[in-house]
Amino acid sequence: MFLDRNARLSARVFGNVLNFPLYDADCSQAARECLAAGNIGGAIAEWQRLADLGSGAARCILSYIHLMGTSSIPVNLEEARRIALSAVSGARGYSNYLLGCIALREKQTAEGVKFLIESIKAGFMPATTHLVARFRVMDPPGFG
Repeated sequence: MFLDRNARLSARVFGNVLNFPLYDADCSQAARECLAAGNIGGAIAEWQRLADLGSGAARCILSYIHLMGTSSIPVNLEEARRIALSAVSGARGYSNYLLGCIALREKQTAEGVKFLIESIKAGFMPATTHLVARFRVMDPPGFG
């Protein structure tokens, strides 16, 4: 995994809470410092502050938190969708990725794939990884 130092820190610390790495889009040094200190509430408050100021990345992080849930925030797909939709203009790749994940979780495969493709078009690499992992295609004859 080739993540910069801040991304590794976010993935390590927040991953223990969600059991999934958090893509923070280099959104907030203050939030990463809160995570490093084990202050999840402080990190969430910082992302909320930035989201209120219009940060698309911060909105996506909050959407992800609602998608995956934490010990203090239960999974809420409607809230995750609402927040992700509000972030489309500021973080097209990340928000479409989240909308795709929400649709797939709701078993709306065609809709999920559509969002993931939009995310890929915006250059958001996790969408490519998610799509390939979710829909593995057998190797064509002559390959492997």
